[in-house]
Amino acid sequence: MTDCPYPDCAGEVRISSGVGYCPACWQPVFECPKCGARNRAFAKFCRRCKAACGFPERAPLPEGAALLAALAGLPGEVLADDQFWVAPASCCGYLWSISTRGRVWRINPAERTAEIAANLGDAFGNAPFCIRALAMEKGRPPAPHLIAADGRSVRSVDLADRRVFDWIAASNGGRLLSNIQTDGYLSVEADGEHVYALERRDAGCYLLRRNVASEGLDEFFVSAGPVGGPFLLDGRVCVYSRASLFVLGDAGLVELRFLRAALAIMNPREARGFQLASGMPPWHAPRGGDYVYLPGIADQSAAYLCLNVVAHPARSTNVPVTAGAAFSRDTEDRLVMTTPGGIGVFDGPVPHTRHLEQLVPKGAEYVDGRFTAVFVKTAGAGEKIRFYYDDKTQDAPLPAAAEKIDIIGFLRAGSCLVLAYFKTKDSSLGFAVWEI
Repeated sequence: MTDCPYPDCAGEVRISSGVGYCPACWQPVFECPKCGARNRAFAKFCRRCKAACGFPERAPLPEGAALLAALAGLPGEVLADDQFWVAPASCCGYLWSISTRGRVWRINPAERTAEIAANLGDAFGNAPFCIRALAMEKGRPPAPHLIAADGRSVRSVDLADRRVFDWIAASNGGRLLSNIQTDGYLSVEADGEHVYALERRDAGCYLLRRNVASEGLDEFFVSAGPVGGPFLLDGRVCVYSRASLFVLGDAGLVELRFLRAALAIMNPREARGFQLASGMPPWHAPRGGDYVYLPGIADQSAAYLCLNVVAHPARSTNVPVTAGAAFSRDTEDRLVMTTPGGIGVFDGPVPHTRHLEQLVPKGAEYVDGRFTAVFVKTAGAGEKIRFYYDDKTQDAPLPAAAEKIDIIGFLRAGSCLVLAYFKTKDSSLGFAVWEI
């Protein structure tokens, strides 16, 4: 049966849990949840029944035995041969990243290929980017954009057609925060209708908001000192200073202060005591959640500053950092803490902990429901990856074993599970790929 939705292709797609790819043209596909028809990666309406649809970024994993069997073999390898400072992200069955030269890379894990999809310009790619759907035209469905900044402007590339758009320009005498090494923990953000960035001027730091359907540009003063963010918490845009979290509302920024004697850390140089995921923003804002988690210092010790922004008044708690712990995020962006004796997922100020043995915390651990991926040290065999589904396990070798690597973490891309890492020799971006 020929069911590939791409033109001039007669392939039969491979599908699992509603997502897959065509082994003839290697393009991602997904099933319409209403009629089951196969659709192209960026489709917004089903080609058969015309129902609104979209690529399911968090499709269910296969059940235990089938999943672990798929992870038993050696993974495929992909290399993006450029210099990278920031972690990749998944969208529509592909992985995307941006190099320090501003090149937007598209990685197809099913085909095991990496290519340059667009170029935003030099100096883009020096701080984390975001991928968000932007509603640019009335009556048309939002399209996924990769959004990034340099010191002069915020730009995006439409991932479907690769057009580049300019959104925010730095004001006279101002500079957009866009370098994680010199400007600290920062990013860009969007909520569908607006694009957000931070700008530094003589008087302090401002949050800028650009309406993508008009020329409207708003600004909100944040602080005279260092500022981090912006990021989304359940649709609300947040930024922070050393002493406070700021949430953007209809009347402007609302300040929520951390506990007394608690200060957020603002850049990687201050992050002693934290083992964080490489190339990732340090904040955690779980989808649909009430809490924000920020690395900081409380009573002169490393701690996560945990703030419930829904409670009235807002409640702040300090979560002490356990010695030897590493921190990552699960598929819902919840804070994950791994110690040599177990792994815990936070839902509020207290983690739900699972006790495991032989763990080597790296800040790249992965949790997706009943599935967990960790790193272990075994007698005689050195370090390995260990996959858990409930209590069943499957071990796998670390990628690029002959080279030094800095592991970023696991991502889902369509029907593939991918472990991303930096090669420390040249900061190129590597991927170990398992088809699941």
